[in-house]
Amino acid sequence: MNEPLFSFDRQHILDALNCLHGTENTLIEVRHKRGKGMVGHFSPDRDYLAKIAEFLNGKVNVYVTLNPIMPLLAELDDDSTETTKNSDIAFRRWAFLDFDPVRPADTASTSEQYELARLRAEDCAAALSEMGWPLPTGAYSGNGTHLLYPVDFDNNPETDQLFKALTEAIAHKWGDDVVGVDRSVHNAGRIIKLYGTQSVKGAEDDPERPRRYSQLMSSQPRILVTEAQMREVIESWGEVKRGPGRPRKTDYEAQATQTGKPFDMAGWLASHKIGVQSVEQEADHVKFVLDHCVFNSEHAAKDAAVFLYDNGTRGHRCLHASCSNNDWKALRAKFEPAYEKRQTIKNELSGLDLIVTDGKPLLQVNNCDQHDLTLNVLRIIADRNNPPTIFQRSGGLVILATNDAGVKLVQIGVEKGSGSITFGGIVFTPAWLLVIRLVVFVQK
Repeated sequence: MNEPLFSFDRQHILDALNCLHGTENTLIEVRHKRGKGMVGHFSPDRDYLAKIAEFLNGKVNVYVTLNPIMPLLAELDDDSTETTKNSDIAFRRWAFLDFDPVRPADTASTSEQYELARLRAEDCAAALSEMGWPLPTGAYSGNGTHLLYPVDFDNNPETDQLFKALTEAIAHKWGDDVVGVDRSVHNAGRIIKLYGTQSVKGAEDDPERPRRYSQLMSSQPRILVTEAQMREVIESWGEVKRGPGRPRKTDYEAQATQTGKPFDMAGWLASHKIGVQSVEQEADHVKFVLDHCVFNSEHAAKDAAVFLYDNGTRGHRCLHASCSNNDWKALRAKFEPAYEKRQTIKNELSGLDLIVTDGKPLLQVNNCDQHDLTLNVLRIIADRNNPPTIFQRSGGLVILATNDAGVKLVQIGVEKGSGSITFGGIVFTPAWLLVIRLVVFVQK
């Protein structure tokens, strides 16, 4: 194991590049932030890349591609704003795991957090060894610990799904609210800290959270991890998925049902003044690369994006661990308070089971206080009253409904003194088990 680094060492940079990419003449990208974007330097010349790292060291965080790049990218200009995409990777050389202490955004880890991340990674590596995995190459990012396992896989969608499932399984098993395992690092075009350069996250003069040097700690022989070994980990450690049943209607499907139109992602982003750097057509979705993360402007372009899939589903992700919970719902709630309110109500009602019998829905509620039950029912009505069929009239609520004779008004009222509510002729009464029949003309 190497001794801790406290200053720049060009030989350590060269050792890291040779460890990651072998000694063959492989094209490598070194990347760093400039302004609000990122720029890349492409070269197979390790000495040249080490000189760039030395110049940038301590000024910005310096990153390097993890997997071999297609030779065509050598034609890009130096300081290129066009950086390596997932589709530019020739093949997969590493399975990468990032154990990072949970802490406030844009801060370095404390010594205690740094040590906890190291111990967590060592425990994970020991458990993987017991399952027949080889010893990993180990490294420090400056704030947490990296484990790198040698692999040899083609770069294709099937491999990406395999690596994603592996990363999520390990995160589920070993991540918590003290040390997290980054779930976003499974992609082929992944960049990591160039070991031997200083991490510049956090305040420069904070003795409790110092700016440490990243470094390669141990390099192991390239004994390859197999697909069978990966799938064993996924099976053993992965989160149990929801069983078969009626598929949930997607947000897009609900909107399409109401309007007959697909979601206008470009229009939505423009209406909320969210800058888009580029739009990329992928195999099954459109990717909108944002100018920067809307949750943290320090997270630059290429790190944050939204997605509109061919099946209508939508997504948002920022590659930084501090944004791992900022999904599409979080993004939309940030700009649409009404959307957040609807999601809150749906979460509050998540304990209600909807059963359809004889063409009428039943809501079964256990141990529910009548006052809370009444509020929940009214929330359901309000949420589903689109297009409006429930109106206020003469101090009460009425429902517009139709029958064979035409259109009529149906009164909703409260029976005074009874402690119960009448809704369309059906009485709601408090009980340990209360079954509510919602009449068929409530919008579903």
